[in-house]
Amino acid sequence: MSDQRGLSALSTTYLQLWADGQAGRDRMICEIHNALGPQRGQRIITLWTEFLEIYRCYQLDAAVPHAIYDAYLGIDETSFAKFLVSAVEGEREEALLLALSLVRPDAVLILTNMATQIGLSLKQIVLIRSQTDTPLSPRLH
Repeated sequence: MSDQRGLSALSTTYLQLWADGQAGRDRMICEIHNALGPQRGQRIITLWTEFLEIYRCYQLDAAVPHAIYDAYLGIDETSFAKFLVSAVEGEREEALLLALSLVRPDAVLILTNMATQIGLSLKQIVLIRSQTDTPLSPRLH
């Protein structure tokens, strides 16, 4: 259960960082590269970028992520995290249903497949963090 919470928290954090602009994206990229290495990290960043572009193009309603330091999570972020966790945990039917509430039907399968791939890497980052007790990198230098 704590792995799911960690994955949910990390996915919403990364969504917020991405929406925060280039500084947030750089922070996220730095952490992923540090955790997974530059080659694998770059593959996940590329997949994340494509995933969010498809998500943005096919979303049903304009998602508005809250600022990274907001204590409040909106329904968009909560649904996004639940979708990603469901895809990773093998709850494919639930992930597909959640995707239907987020995007047009023609994007559901591709996003669910991408969410599974991304989620597995994010889950690895959660495990690495828990073993090293490393929080999100506060700043790039």
